[in-house]
Amino acid sequence: MAEANKRDAARAARKKSSKRRKEPAKRSHNKAAGQAMQKKAKSKGRRAGVSATKPVVRQMTKITYEVVEHDGGWAYRVDGVFSEAFPSHDEARVAAERAASEQILPGDTTAISWEDKDGRWHDELSAGSDRPETDVKG
Repeated sequence: MAEANKRDAARAARKKSSKRRKEPAKRSHNKAAGQAMQKKAKSKGRRAGVSATKPVVRQMTKITYEVVEHDGGWAYRVDGVFSEAFPSHDEARVAAERAASEQILPGDTTAISWEDKDGRWHDELSAGSDRPETDVKG
């Protein structure tokens, strides 16, 4: 009887330690690019992101950062979504180039959250190797 209790306790301990713990989602530093990828995927009838149970295969996306006048200054725009305003065109261009260069860097697969232009938050698993092509205009 004591042997059965030990086996049950060991089994319960293994089961408890094997449960996956959910980590809080990280906020994407580049919301505009995430929104552009989501919109482009929807327009092609695909779902953006990766399912936890079944990976979604996506084609390479191209994202264009466009430097434009906005809100009394300059900003970059990605698929209709504006960055914060900068005092000069040069500062906005540097910020757009920095964001574009960060967008193409491979990284770890990670959970991300981002806000779309309608104010809705989206959570998805972003594969670290799934990076878009980027371009800066203006």
